[in-house]
Amino acid sequence: MLFAAATFVPEGWPFAVWCLSMRIAQGVGAALEETAMYAIIAELDAENITFYLGICEISTGLGYMIGPPLGGILFMAGGFSLPFVCVGALIAPAALIFYRSMPNDAHPVSKDQERVEPVATRSLLVNPQEPVAMRSLLANPHVIVIAVAAMLGNSDYAFLEPTLGEHALNLGLAKTPDAIGALFSVTIVAYTLSCPVIGLLAKRERMGPRAVIVIGLVFQLFGFLLVGPSPLLQQEQMGMPQMVLALLLFGVGAAMSMTPLMDDIMLSCRRHAEEASVAIAPLIMSSFALGQMIGPLIGASASGRMGFPWACTLMASLLLAHLAVIAIVSAVRPRKAMKNRAYVGVELASVTVSVVASPESGAARCLSHVA
Repeated sequence: MLFAAATFVPEGWPFAVWCLSMRIAQGVGAALEETAMYAIIAELDAENITFYLGICEISTGLGYMIGPPLGGILFMAGGFSLPFVCVGALIAPAALIFYRSMPNDAHPVSKDQERVEPVATRSLLVNPQEPVAMRSLLANPHVIVIAVAAMLGNSDYAFLEPTLGEHALNLGLAKTPDAIGALFSVTIVAYTLSCPVIGLLAKRERMGPRAVIVIGLVFQLFGFLLVGPSPLLQQEQMGMPQMVLALLLFGVGAAMSMTPLMDDIMLSCRRHAEEASVAIAPLIMSSFALGQMIGPLIGASASGRMGFPWACTLMASLLLAHLAVIAIVSAVRPRKAMKNRAYVGVELASVTVSVVASPESGAARCLSHVA
């Protein structure tokens, strides 16, 4: 809402400082919100995290689709300030409702454990552990390769933002701003619609998060080769069907390479997954932000020096190289299958029975068992 006051700030450096400060505030706020979102979902239901993150990513896609036209309509209706005032007025009550509806922070309890143990003795059975530090996460090679995958997977759309319009204009595929906007919407719509489906496919009992991430990176790799088109394909011309196919691959590939990230890293943390969720969330969001930062830099600089087709080939080469790194890490240090997270409730079920039969002696045996 303070951004709306930029029109009242004097021109020159005061205006620049004001706008820069408001953008930094927006960035910090987005980082707080998105990082907390990942951590909250991991706390509430880690067993179905890919599905719920897929649902949340629908909101992200809808925001990208609705934001630009809504901002344009409000700008035409009331000038520069109106879009910021309206969106700020919507965020304030939404934040209040969210704050009041969220459960209190507590150590998560698995569903099986919740069914087995009595409420009165639950505090005796749960043994909270200290959160996993970020440096411990970064010491795990499986975590590192997936964090880099998150960066690369989130850089494709950012790569296209400063370059796709001019490229489509040069090819004669889009000659108006509306047509260029329609091309961008292909990727966003594909991303939005595929996220919940990807969330279901990436569940551990189905394809699993790692396989879905790898396939998503492959889709994005082919997207870069087709949208260039890469000189390696030796194509003289490119039509609209190939452009649309490439943009569809970007959208679906981004959904596949980003939605299962949290679950994959939690699998790499094995029995410390719950304690690591607080550190995993900022790691993922940092990877996303880094991808959004380097994508336009590579797209603009590489396209200016070597041309758009070779710049796309460079991005495809980076994805191929990282796919090879993931394969090497998976082969050298394979992850062992992790048992179901409900093991705590199963192990302590017999102790729970004794607590119900004899509270005093059962509580003592329960504490000794946990110790």
